[in-house]
Amino acid sequence: MNRWFGKLAKKLLALNTESRMGVIDFSAVSNEAIQPSNDQKFLEKELGNLKDRYQNGVTRTELALQKAWEIFLRINRAAAKKLLIIVTDGRTTPLNNKQGIELLQEPMDNLRTEGVYCIAVGVGDLINNEELNFMATGPNEENVFHIHDYDKLVDMVDTISQTVCKEKGKTTCVSLRYKLEILKKYRY
Repeated sequence: MNRWFGKLAKKLLALNTESRMGVIDFSAVSNEAIQPSNDQKFLEKELGNLKDRYQNGVTRTELALQKAWEIFLRINRAAAKKLLIIVTDGRTTPLNNKQGIELLQEPMDNLRTEGVYCIAVGVGDLINNEELNFMATGPNEENVFHIHDYDKLVDMVDTISQTVCKEKGKTTCVSLRYKLEILKKYRY
């Protein structure tokens, strides 16, 4: 996971130094593990601090989405495009008789209202495709990815970079500015 984030950060920051990237770690709780930055050295150092960090087997995706929305509001770079890449190896843990999409509805509505573009990446066999499709900005065939394990994320940097940088016939990636939060959940 860390190699993937580092490679993606390097690629996107090289295309536009105005980009900001950060990490939200989530399981039973969500934490702003790396605050958004455009400093490659800072991001690499902070990634090293995250190595082998694991919370538990609970997947509270809605808390991570809520945290991402709060960060986008706090930073408030009005001219910047907002991008969220959600990387998960599970399905949202039910809470108070509510299931996946029902729990995701409110934070996703908040993110959509804020204009956040979402890409969903499911890792492994325990993911919920309905949730991934719900979280991704349409069309799903362009913004939902499935991989077998976290090591494959590194191989996907070019594909995700192309998806991130695509601005339907208007401009190139170099002229776009993105804020990026990576939602991630470690499971070894």
